[in-house]
Amino acid sequence: MDVALPPGWPDEVAPPGAPDWERTAVAWLYDLVPHDYRAHEVLRRYPVLLARFAADHVAAGLEAAERKSVG
Repeated sequence: MDVALPPGWPDEVAPPGAPDWERTAVAWLYDLVPHDYRAHEVLRRYPVLLARFAADHVAAGLEAAERKSVG
C-alpha cells in the first residue's frame, strides 16, 4: 500500500487503511499517556477520546518543560 503519510507520522503506527492500523495507533497512543489509562476500556473503544487525552497529556508535559527551562 502506497500512502502519503504526513510529516512526523510515527514508525510504530501502520498507515491508515492498512490491516490493524487502528490497533497500532491505539497502542502508540497508550504509550504517550500514564499507564493507568489502560485500565479504562472506554478509551480502547473510543480511540478519538484516547487521542484527545494523549494530546492534552503531551501538551501539558511540553508546557511544564518549557516553564522549567525558562524559570
